[in-house]
Amino acid sequence: MSCLRGHVGPWTLADVLALPEDPAQRVELVGGQLMMSPAHGLPHQRASHRLHNLLDQAAESAGVDVEVFEAINIIVPDGLLIPGLVLVDAAAAEQATVAVPAHDVLLVVEIASPSTRVTDRKLKPSLYAAAGIRHYWRIELDPAPRLLAGDLHAGASGVPAQRSVRPCRRRSSSPGPSGSPGRRSATGGPCRRSRSGRSRIPDAEYAYAQHRSHIAAHRRRPHAPHR
Repeated sequence: MSCLRGHVGPWTLADVLALPEDPAQRVELVGGQLMMSPAHGLPHQRASHRLHNLLDQAAESAGVDVEVFEAINIIVPDGLLIPGLVLVDAAAAEQATVAVPAHDVLLVVEIASPSTRVTDRKLKPSLYAAAGIRHYWRIELDPAPRLLAGDLHAGASGVPAQRSVRPCRRRSSSPGPSGSPGRRSATGGPCRRSRSGRSRIPDAEYAYAQHRSHIAAHRRRPHAPHR
């Protein structure tokens, strides 16, 4: 992105939002400095797509006004972040153009990749907590996929309280390859397995239950009028 080289001084939110879109990299803003990461690979996109569908289904089933977005601009006190997935109040999303304020965000999800692993684990949770976003999920793909659901308001010393969720814990009555009960995903189908025999998708049942709890909290939360 050649327009970055001629910039002088700290970057502002207006500067970043004025940049042309670049599908080859993601540009975020923290403390006046740009934070850039390359486009994500297929495993990241596969996990994002599947979780997006699960959250959409949960919202539709519950009949609440929320929307799920992938990789949108979120305005936080320290600048601008682009989570992997975001659950947003639908009324706020309808009025937004290029960015959504953090106070309209109910949940952020990051999918850790080699280029973002440190920021997703250490930097971003504190930035989201400072912005008032309570619920932070992180999906780790290596060495085996797992979902960590964090409550950013419950941790001590700024460290989020997290629950590690291993995939496909429910068993079905149908026999597996060796005659033992077969393991199935929460959506009812067989678990998708990697060569190591582990499931390749996050636990859908837990994601669905967590999403329903966010929806219930959203119903109870008073809404400030949108400007």
